Amino acid sequence: MRKLMSIISRTLLVTLLCLSQVAVQAEDATFSEAELDQMLAPIALYCR
Repeated sequence: MRKLMSIISRTLLVTLLCLSQVAVQAEDATFSEAELDQMLAPIALYCR
């Protein structure tokens, strides 16, 4: 039982650390109008 709790707590810790890193990267992400157009153009073409 103790081993299971250790595995669960480690998994939870790693997950929280990964999510916090993703959140930090998302806050720093700013894109120019040209970059947004380049990323979204394939989606716009697919939806037609």
